[in-house]
Amino acid sequence: MNKLNKLDQLISEVLGGGKLNLELVNEEQQPPLEASKAIPAVPYPKLQLNKNWGKNPSSGLDVSLFQLAGLAQTGSVEERLQRLIKLVDCTAETCPNDVREIIARLSIMEMFSSILTSFEAQSSGYLFENFMALVLKGSALGGTVIQDIEILTDEEDLPTKPVSLKLLADGKPIKGSIDNLYKTVIEEGRPVIYIIGYKAGSKGNPTHVDLKYFTIDEEFFKNKVVIKGKTLMTIAQERMSGAENARSQFYIANAYVHAYSKQQGGTIGMLPIYSAEQLREKADILTEALNVPVFEIYESLNLFSQLLTKLYIENDHSAGTQARSAFDRLSTAVEQDEKLK
Repeated sequence: MNKLNKLDQLISEVLGGGKLNLELVNEEQQPPLEASKAIPAVPYPKLQLNKNWGKNPSSGLDVSLFQLAGLAQTGSVEERLQRLIKLVDCTAETCPNDVREIIARLSIMEMFSSILTSFEAQSSGYLFENFMALVLKGSALGGTVIQDIEILTDEEDLPTKPVSLKLLADGKPIKGSIDNLYKTVIEEGRPVIYIIGYKAGSKGNPTHVDLKYFTIDEEFFKNKVVIKGKTLMTIAQERMSGAENARSQFYIANAYVHAYSKQQGGTIGMLPIYSAEQLREKADILTEALNVPVFEIYESLNLFSQLLTKLYIENDHSAGTQARSAFDRLSTAVEQDEKLK
């Protein structure tokens, strides 16, 4: 049986929930979890992102996978976001020959599209934070602080930077706690980077996300108008003085978000939200570049994704140990692929 026929057989087994009879050295065989049905037309293993991902930027199986994808690296915010843009946007002319990139693009395209199409708005926003924490080499915080994640830097005097993430319908304003923003920017002297993803397309059927970012530092806080002629400092002072019209939340109108991101060079680009059929087409383009070790790589990635999901969903630590072995097996297959080039 040639490699393409083996891959077709593997795809059928994955989508049908069949047992793959894979073996791991010195590990008790576990039955595979049922494959995700979020986008059943995509012919490759899929990972179920959840709130436990992206908590520790320095270690973990989730970080290892994103690093294998070429993500979870330091650099400027723009550089980190551009890596994601390049991963999910692929044509016949720009597809890579490196198997690491191919696996990454297949996984990341499906994961990102699932966040935007398979969950209701609030859940999408939370999962977007976990996803972007891994993309940006950061840790998802949660809680009541103004930042959603803290990203690692290469700067000795500033090892982390606070980032606030917003996933919004096009035209919606940014809003948040003025008390928390004042504390971070003014009292602590820490600028906050805002990364905004505007969902575009028809209602209930978004086609892409426009990524923008800008930074709120002390100068911005004191001098930039954000809504109805008011600066953030004006809103904060009204709040602290107990003025009758004081609000606990600040708003930054959509027009100002676009203007300030453009001024700061923070207009990044478009992230497509692929349909099942579009994902299948992308997968077909990508898999054409795969060579001899494709079956072993796909087997290993499938097992790794199943065990990783079981670890995070069921907190099964024995699955975590097996996932590490599966990841080692995947790495070995990738190294074999490199030697064949």
